[in-house]
Amino acid sequence: APAARYLRLRAASAIAFHVSAVCGAAHFAKKDSKTPLYTILFAGLANCLGDRVLCPLAESGRLPGIPDAIGAAALATTAAQFLGLGFTLLALKQTKRLPRVWARRGTGTTSGAFLAFAGPVSQLLWCRIAIYAYVGRCASLLGAAAGAAQQIMSTLFWGSTTLSAEPFNTAGQTFLPDHYDPETPDVITPRFRLTLQRLLDSSLLWGLAITLGTWPLKSEKALSAFTTSKDVMNLVAIGPILAVGAIIAPMLTAEGTLVVLGEFQWLVRSMVFSSFVTYGLVTWLRNAGRASIANYWWATVTFTACRLVCNMVGVRTHVRRARVKNFAEYRREKREAELRLRTCPPWFDKKQWVAKHKVPATGRSYPMDIEYERIP
Repeated sequence: APAARYLRLRAASAIAFHVSAVCGAAHFAKKDSKTPLYTILFAGLANCLGDRVLCPLAESGRLPGIPDAIGAAALATTAAQFLGLGFTLLALKQTKRLPRVWARRGTGTTSGAFLAFAGPVSQLLWCRIAIYAYVGRCASLLGAAAGAAQQIMSTLFWGSTTLSAEPFNTAGQTFLPDHYDPETPDVITPRFRLTLQRLLDSSLLWGLAITLGTWPLKSEKALSAFTTSKDVMNLVAIGPILAVGAIIAPMLTAEGTLVVLGEFQWLVRSMVFSSFVTYGLVTWLRNAGRASIANYWWATVTFTACRLVCNMVGVRTHVRRARVKNFAEYRREKREAELRLRTCPPWFDKKQWVAKHKVPATGRSYPMDIEYERIP
């Protein structure tokens, strides 16, 4: 009953959570990372104060409808999320990013574009939830100690790798659109390639930093913060966490790049392929008698590695396809210019026309100084 009450109270904050995420994306789109940070700090402080005030009231029976401290903690978290939502909406209003006329908030075109985006994203979420749920179920079948070790490794995975590398996905979707026009998807500008190169380099360095920072967690002293059971500590394997930490940041960077490029179907294919590979690997481990927490998490490493490879192939495929189309347009423009010069009348000033309409090697409307370079 306390757990069900906690879930019901926490479910009430789903609207605040998702609307706050949308508001945070609006701030990130304007390269404003301070306001989301202040929102999290404000909501966290409100949550702490709410716990200190509401939990004693609930334990003494002076909080109507909340009989225990668990429900009071859920109520404090829910209230803190709504306060955080109010804070970020106020920030949007002060920065004039909040729509003034809600009756004109969208058209059919924007709704269609949103649905075209939301469909593949929902498929990505379902595939991710399904594969992690399957791995967790297989781990729970190994016993209580294995289930506890699975929870510890999940905490380490989401805390030390995914959450710390997620900003690279956000950075890619924030900075790359400045150098990419969705109306002309076949044009890859030099600034786009340079920005992507810097993001990939930074993600590789950050992956190395995550690996080095996670390394001390293998000690018994560090694991004692999660459990006091020696059996559970022996089942926890830090190797897969270190491996995921090294590749999660580049994978999320490539994923954010594909979102900017509009390659949503490629993202879905990447997720489906990686999910099937991981599902087959975990199933083989169960049937071959090699089921263990460490092996299951190495299968999770395979899941992330497959997504990294597929996402990088998707980025390279898009850039290569754009390079071929740009080269064709460049040759067509050049042939048209040469034909016009050969068929011009005698009185026509060729030098002046060439100086005015010359098709440069880099391309004026189809920049190609980067399309002939190899993207990593």
